[in-house]
Order: sequence, then C-alpha cells, then structure tokens
Amino acid sequence: KRDIYLQSKKEPRYFELAFEISKKFTFAELSAIYGELTPGKLAANYLQYADILHPQLPEYCGAIPSVTPVALDQDPHIRAVRDVSRKLPYKFTLPTSIYIVHQSGLKEGSKMSSSKPETAIFLTDSPEEAKRKIFRAFTGGKGTIEEQKKLGGNPSICKVYEIYKYHHPNSKFVKEIYMKCTSGDLICGECKKMCAEFIAKLLKLHRKKFEKNLKKAEKIVWGE
Repeated sequence: KRDIYLQSKKEPRYFELAFEISKKFTFAELSAIYGELTPGKLAANYLQYADILHPQLPEYCGAIPSVTPVALDQDPHIRAVRDVSRKLPYKFTLPTSIYIVHQSGLKEGSKMSSSKPETAIFLTDSPEEAKRKIFRAFTGGKGTIEEQKKLGGNPSICKVYEIYKYHHPNSKFVKEIYMKCTSGDLICGECKKMCAEFIAKLLKLHRKKFEKNLKKAEKIVWGE
C-alpha cells in the first residue's frame, strides 16, 4: 500500500508516536550519536524515527518488516531507531536498512548540501549555472596539461567523473571516459565541457517533464 505524506499534514497518531519516542532517549545518548544538537535537530530526529516506525502501529499495518534506504553515514541513526523500537510497547518488528552510495559534493571532501550551493547541481539550476559549477569542480587532474598527458588523471577522486558514473546511462561511454583519463588522452577541460553539455540536456529534459507532470505530482501530494 502506497502512502505519500507530508509530515506537517500527518495524522495526530504519528506525532504522538514521535512524542513517545522522545521520552526513551536522554540528551547524553543523542549527543553521543549526533554530536552538537539544537531543539530543531532533536525534533527532526524524533519525527524521522516516527517516519520509520509508524507504519507498524496497530492503527496502520501492525508489526511488519521494513527496509529504509539511507547513506552509510546514517547507520548510527538506524541503530538508534532499532534500539528505541525495542523500548516501545508495540512489539515492532526491528526495522532494517539498505545503504545507498550517493554522489559526493563537487568540492574536495564535501557532501552535496543545500546550504552550500557550490557543492551541488540542483534540478532548478539553469544549464549555465550547472556549467559554471562543473568547471569549478574538484578533479583528479594533474597540475599541468603536459603532466596530465604524460601521467594521466585520477578519476577515482574526480567529481566530474562521478557525475558520469552516477548519471550517464551508457556504461560503455563511462568506461571510455575512465580509460581516456587514466591514459592521459583526455584532459580536464575537455572532460568538463562534455559533462556540462550532458548535464544541460538532462536539466532541460527534467524541466520539460516537470512542467508536464506538475499537476499530477500536486494531486499525489495534496490529494483531490
């Protein structure tokens, strides 16, 4: 059964569960898991726990197996929700998780973040804005073109290669990019230009589909 919902529009029982969950933790326990905390972060965590557990309430589906997709750095979060599920009086089936590998941020050592626009390409970005970000992205290239051609680049740390790896539909093409980079046949400027053109097409296609299906999406989220 599909249930697409907004937290702010969810039934009172969902928020009651979040409140019950909040009473099962100490501040010290949560600080050990998440580090520095604010009231907003605390509330967000309780609601996220409720997102995972509320389908197992008697008012919904009852005790059922569940799988939550998360990034690997969210493993402590999953462990916490498994622990709290044992402390609640509902005989919940322990929730499980599957770990998803995400594209990292465009800057060295960064994650994509909405608070740091230069680390990410957003679906609302114009092709020109996306191109600017790609050309400023961290790469595995060498210091000079001569070095690049002689020694090759390192696509394993290259953010531009990551874009191809996660988003290009042709795995043969992606492999060719890898081989040309490591052999020195492809320099970073040329690679970034190709990547910018690829992303521009992707963004234009997304915008077209977004406008075409916006009414359908609004109906799914907001109902009739």
